[in-house]
Amino acid sequence: MSDQIERKAGSNWQKDYVYSTATLLARTLIPLITYPYLARVLLVDRLGEYNFAFSIAQLFFFVIQLGLPYYGAREIAKVSHDPIQLKETGSEMYGLSLVSGLFFSGLYFAAVAFVPQMHAEKPLFLSLGFMVVLAPFLLNWLFQGLQEFKFMAVRVIIFRILGVVLMFLLIRKPSDYIIYGLITSFVMIGHFPLNLWEARKSINIHAVSFKFTKHIIPSLLTLPVTVVNIVLIQISSIMLGFLSTEADVAYFSIPAQIIMVISSMLISLSYVMVPTLTKILRTGEKQEYAKTARSVMNLSWFLVIPICVGLFMISDEIVVLFAGKQYAAAAVTMKISAFRVIAIAISSFVGSQVLLCHDEEKKLCLSLIVGVIFMVGLNFLLIPKYGHVGAMVGTVIAEYAFTIIQLFLGRKYLSRDMFLTKPLPRYILVSLLFIPICLLIKSLGLSATTVSALSIAACVSVYVGVLLILKDQVLLEFANKIFKRAKQA
Repeated sequence: MSDQIERKAGSNWQKDYVYSTATLLARTLIPLITYPYLARVLLVDRLGEYNFAFSIAQLFFFVIQLGLPYYGAREIAKVSHDPIQLKETGSEMYGLSLVSGLFFSGLYFAAVAFVPQMHAEKPLFLSLGFMVVLAPFLLNWLFQGLQEFKFMAVRVIIFRILGVVLMFLLIRKPSDYIIYGLITSFVMIGHFPLNLWEARKSINIHAVSFKFTKHIIPSLLTLPVTVVNIVLIQISSIMLGFLSTEADVAYFSIPAQIIMVISSMLISLSYVMVPTLTKILRTGEKQEYAKTARSVMNLSWFLVIPICVGLFMISDEIVVLFAGKQYAAAAVTMKISAFRVIAIAISSFVGSQVLLCHDEEKKLCLSLIVGVIFMVGLNFLLIPKYGHVGAMVGTVIAEYAFTIIQLFLGRKYLSRDMFLTKPLPRYILVSLLFIPICLLIKSLGLSATTVSALSIAACVSVYVGVLLILKDQVLLEFANKIFKRAKQA
């Protein structure tokens, strides 16, 4: 019976992907939508100071969770069929999270007290400190392992909307950037009582197990994949704060946030597929694993190729639209960052859905550490001379560096048709049609808002229309499953 349930998991990932994408889009898209307002109210310097502080706080926020969003989800998925083992494993993971939170929260507040650049903005760092202290109570690893993606989506969306309301009510002048820090903490972690209430259905949150030593090493080895996309951006932002100006941090943060919104669609695939593919591998169904993994990579190519081309073509208009003409200098950085999405798609697939699902944490950790070290070295060379542009160049090169390493380390589990899938050339050729479409619309001399809207509408229409004519199976199968499930619901 349990085997049948696990085999069935491979057919449900599209529904979970929609919920997971909704969760991550709420975390990234809503802040992006509100960014134009913040950019105009807080102005460049205050916004740069906030982004510098948030980069550090968010780094601690993710490090506290160790590798549990992936490793913890995988281990919970393995025992989800056994209530006794689930309670035991869940309590161990929870204990590890609490100890990690206590340790890194202490480091965070020590840094606020003794690091000059942080101490100078002590109120701001303290306002963001709430999200650091309460990070252990997210329990996302539990809900991901149990594939409770609907609960996660509803929870996050509600608090993001509350955050937007509070922002428009309370953020009225540049000095309100500290209040924005408090709102950020509320949005990030304010739902922790709901998490504990929901978690009690699966684990005993009042009987925490501290027998977690066996999880420390694999969780630490998985940490890089949990934070890599955030870390690359936040480390670059932090280095800009130390090596350049607040304005460079602000210019860098605009394309970084836009790419985070886009990459959320790819990262959500990783969150969904780790427990799904783990369950499939436990049944020994290697052909089912390869088939499902190939379907995931097809969907990744379907999304990432048109996004990369389209974003590159309207980078200037996107920057002006979201942040105003005073941030036009970020347009070059936006064009460079468009190429990140391809590396993110590949590394998300190989890292989490190949290496991690095959218990290859050491190889995964090695590839990501090399990439981060490579990026830091490049940033030291490029930031002092090229500012935000140099930071993005270093970040993009680092993304491709560890992606190549992952492909090499995961070659034993990869076949050519699993990675370079048949529909890929089709997506490339159709996406190239965006170039003349966008150039034609730009030549009309319209506003940035109009150019962006018309370009996106025209490109999406052409892309979907051509693929429908060609009867693209990825588009047809995914749409069929989503609409079929929506109709059943």
